[in-house]
Amino acid sequence: MMAFLKGGIIPFAAAQAQVAALLFNAADRPRRLRVDAMIAAAAISQQVPLATLNTADFKPFTSHGLLLAIPLEP
Repeated sequence: MMAFLKGGIIPFAAAQAQVAALLFNAADRPRRLRVDAMIAAAAISQQVPLATLNTADFKPFTSHGLLLAIPLEP
């Protein structure tokens, strides 16, 4: 786990909030995607792929620059 956090914790500031708002609006504002838009915005702002098994909720953001890491098979 320490190797995973080696790069530190990504801050969520005004710049990320603006990107999150754009993503949320572009996804037609479904309430269930509000927090996912914030997570996607943090990944986009750092230009890093997002590792998740919940790819369905993050797919709407890939056309806006979100890169999804391909999960390993369990």
